[in-house]
Amino acid sequence: MEYQTALDRALNVLPERNVEQERLTVPDPSGETDGAFTRLTNLGEIADALSRTPAHLHSAIQRTLGTSGQLEDDRARYSGSFSINDFEEAIDGYVE
Repeated sequence: MEYQTALDRALNVLPERNVEQERLTVPDPSGETDGAFTRLTNLGEIADALSRTPAHLHSAIQRTLGTSGQLEDDRARYSGSFSINDFEEAIDGYVE
C-alpha cells in the first residue's frame, strides 16, 4: 500500500473536526465595587471552567493585580478599585 493511499484511508476513518469551536470557554468576569474593595462575584464559575480551585485562581489574580484580597466561598474581594477589564487581563494572562 502506498503512503498516500494509507494516509487517505486513515483520514477517512477519523471523525470530522469542528475547527470553529474554541477549545476553552472562560466566562466573562463579573464584579462590583464595595467602597475601597472590588469583588469578583463569579470566581468559582471561572475557576470551574479552567479546572482549577477558586483559591488557586484567586492567588494568581492577586499576584497579577499586585494587591491583597480575601476569598469568600466562590467570590473574591480585592483591596483597591479594579475594572472588569483588569480582571479580564489577569485571567487571560493566567490562561496563556
